[in-house]
Amino acid sequence: MDFPEHKSTDFILRIPEQRARVEQMIKQGEIQDYILNEARTKLWIVVDAENEPTAREKVGLLPLTAFSTCRVHSLLFHHSAQAMLPPVMLN
Repeated sequence: MDFPEHKSTDFILRIPEQRARVEQMIKQGEIQDYILNEARTKLWIVVDAENEPTAREKVGLLPLTAFSTCRVHSLLFHHSAQAMLPPVMLN
């Protein structure tokens, strides 16, 4: 996703809602990764979806999508260090 360099007041006011929705989608397993560049102009989201329309639908649920240009790319695989770690067991 590409965000504007200069954020409107409406954009800034939606950030808490965006964070809450992202956290919810991560807990539900719908979002695997959520990465924002330092300039806060580019966002990469790895979404768990069967196809492109479903991925677009899930991304469309995010409040800041209305302020962005979004491109969807199908991934062949997603390999990360986090996926290699065993789950934490609390006794």
